[in-house]
Amino acid sequence: MKWYGAAASLAAAVVLAACSPDSAPLSPAAAPLKPTLAASGVAGATYTTNNPYVDGLGTCNNGNPDATDPTINCNIYDRKSYVWLTGGPTVSGLEDGTYFFAVLVPGGQNNDVNDGQNSPTFGGDVNTNLNLSDEWDAYTNRTFVVVDHKVVSYTGTHDKYNLGTAGDPDFLIRLIPYSNTTNPGGEYDMAICQIDPATYDPSTEETAATAADCKYDNFKVREEEPPPPEPDNLVVDVKITADATNAIGEEHVFDVTATVAGGTKPYSVKITPSVAPAPGTYSSTCTGVAFSSNNNSFACTITINSTTAGAFVANALLEVSDAGTPQQTGSDNTATGTGAEGPATKTYVAATLQWSKVSDYPGGPLAGATFKIERIADRFGTPISPSDPVITGIVDCVANPCAGTDTDPAGGAFKVEGLQFGTWRITETAAPPFYTAAAGYQDVAITDLNSPTGTAAIAFVNTLNWIGETATGAGFPWAATRKAPLNWFMYSPWTTTGAFVGLNPGPVNLIAGQTFVAGQIVGTQQATTRSITITLTNAAFRFAPLSNNVKINPMSCTTNQNYVPPGGFSVKRTVSSALNTITVTGLPSALCYGVHVDVQRSPLP
Repeated sequence: MKWYGAAASLAAAVVLAACSPDSAPLSPAAAPLKPTLAASGVAGATYTTNNPYVDGLGTCNNGNPDATDPTINCNIYDRKSYVWLTGGPTVSGLEDGTYFFAVLVPGGQNNDVNDGQNSPTFGGDVNTNLNLSDEWDAYTNRTFVVVDHKVVSYTGTHDKYNLGTAGDPDFLIRLIPYSNTTNPGGEYDMAICQIDPATYDPSTEETAATAADCKYDNFKVREEEPPPPEPDNLVVDVKITADATNAIGEEHVFDVTATVAGGTKPYSVKITPSVAPAPGTYSSTCTGVAFSSNNNSFACTITINSTTAGAFVANALLEVSDAGTPQQTGSDNTATGTGAEGPATKTYVAATLQWSKVSDYPGGPLAGATFKIERIADRFGTPISPSDPVITGIVDCVANPCAGTDTDPAGGAFKVEGLQFGTWRITETAAPPFYTAAAGYQDVAITDLNSPTGTAAIAFVNTLNWIGETATGAGFPWAATRKAPLNWFMYSPWTTTGAFVGLNPGPVNLIAGQTFVAGQIVGTQQATTRSITITLTNAAFRFAPLSNNVKINPMSCTTNQNYVPPGGFSVKRTVSSALNTITVTGLPSALCYGVHVDVQRSPLP
């Protein structure tokens, strides 16, 4: 379709075709509807005319053939393509309403105005359809609106030309295409019929137009033009793109493109999208949209998102009908069509986060901790503040199958699946009983869709909450010496009875907290000195991580010996918590030795 705007003047035999924006068509609701017609029929006049603004001068062969404006009384034309319709005279033109036009063979006024009607039931010609327009396009493509004796709206594919302005249109409409007349005198009859778009139906007698609904104007053409070519077969095709792999939580857009060729414009196009299985979120600019256009291509989109991993298959069904008579229809479906495009598949990938937890004692994996994780950046490194999401209360799973967020049933091993890609921060929020939680956090970046599992670089270490104890050698209580506090601790006598030389009885138990046997003490006689070896034989004890955690004091082993607190012991040594034994050499000879050891006891059952 072309449409034209008025030119201020014309040069002889020069065609001016100035294009300008169309005026907005009236909606069916705003267009004047057909009034109840009296016996006198449609009020106002209409006629054919030429259009020298578009077709040049000399196209009209009667009246004023050299007129530079459309000729009011022209009814003999050089060619069929030079015939236009108008809304009629400025004062006595067509009344307000909605109309369609048709070109007839004279004699077709008796109801052949309706598309395809040549039945005696409707009063038309029994043998021949005298409607020369309906084999080229439907009446819907020839429908226009008149207001104040002017054609103010036409949205079909015939050429149109605006004699008015964008704000006050006054259109001429070119009648072609229509078939050649069978009238021996070469005459044609233009019919303009008023209808109610809401109720008009050319297929039934009750709703079809009658002669009383129409105005007519005869015209002749000096030189018949060959009829326009038959419309090509309607060819339709729809494609959807593109296959893609994304991280969960990332929006994806499928592009749907439909192409239509052949047939008769305008096309009525419907695109029906689908996605299976149903994604988390879905929207489409295709849904509920009926494309009606003279275009040959149409586009819309499908937008989805998913918070779970999986493949989502998108398809589109294209359904098209044209404006030809007979009407052509066609369809194509990306799911079953013969084209190579096929459906489009969107694969969503989820991330997995792993970490481990161990103890400093007794070492190895430690079950029973609780963690939280939070996403602090997306997979492109853009910070997320505040963190989103934040997953708390991740309890260590120790039974298979796991019922909570942690999906690894091994104690001390954590795995959280179904996460968004990005940088995750791992923090221990609660340690198992008897332990202190690991300080700080670890950040793990999971950004590669081909490597969706991220693992913390090092294990989180829980520290055992040891219980401090004082351990002494078994023997005589300090209370047996002068000024000693009761039951403070004991001292161990040295003996040379028989063949035995050393602490008696040997070995002597190392008593912790006046209750627990933490280890043993063995004394050895050297040439001029003595040595004492202290060994922690109870695995629940270790030397306390303190300086001077082993103290020894030679004693007289008499009741008049003054009390000496451990801090005043004469021999002091430090042994690592990682060791379980120490030998103190070079001790002077004495009848007894006080032994004081700082130890720690494990609270584990």
